[in-house]
Amino acid sequence: DVVELDKEESARWYRKASELGSAIAQFNLATCYMFGEGVESDTEEAAKWMLKSAEQGTYRESQWVMGTYYQNGAGVEKNSVEAVKWFERASKKGESRATYCLAMCYMNGEGVQKDEVKAEELLNEAAMSGNKAAENELEKINNIRFAERRRLEKERENKVDKIKKMVEIEERIAEVKTEINHILKGDARNDWYGFDAGKITMIDSTVSIKEEMPLKVLSSSFSDNDTIDKINEALCGQKEEKERVESRLKEIA
Repeated sequence: DVVELDKEESARWYRKASELGSAIAQFNLATCYMFGEGVESDTEEAAKWMLKSAEQGTYRESQWVMGTYYQNGAGVEKNSVEAVKWFERASKKGESRATYCLAMCYMNGEGVQKDEVKAEELLNEAAMSGNKAAENELEKINNIRFAERRRLEKERENKVDKIKKMVEIEERIAEVKTEINHILKGDARNDWYGFDAGKITMIDSTVSIKEEMPLKVLSSSFSDNDTIDKINEALCGQKEEKERVESRLKEIA
């Protein structure tokens, strides 16, 4: 504002202040090296000065940035554990960007044991400080949860509908078996014996047949934990049993 723009001169004064121990100057000098402003770009030199600033503990932004350097391997060897360490330090000082980065480390299990509950707590903390990235992540999480709730609701409705169909089929099977019993008990022939509603045995040599064992009533045996595939399989079995019994009714009648 009061002198001609000169990035090289700016970097020179940042270096003088950095050598005298100014954490903010060290941060600014590191930034100059990282982006090649006033000096030749040098990521290792950038990381050296950023670390000096971060280690002083008086400038939280340099601690956050140092975390990103370790996270991305910028000027230092990539180290997720070190990244978490610096994010935690900056977060405790109120740096919301570090809190967001720390939350994502917990969310993805990078440099720390995965803990989605802890991650969400940190995201809320960062969002309360106005961090937009945290707000967007929380919105994404809520959308996923809403979609999952809707999916489960639809699956539950589907299960209920299928179980209702099972009940209807079971009632029809019972009706058909009653009709079969009525026909057989009214027959004067004595070559039928030992008949029950689910198992028919004939000894007439021309039409000898032994039916399958009775189908177990299934509609009352399912819970929300049962998969839709299991219920579909049972429903398929019910339909086959209904067709079998109705076919026998036609043969007998």
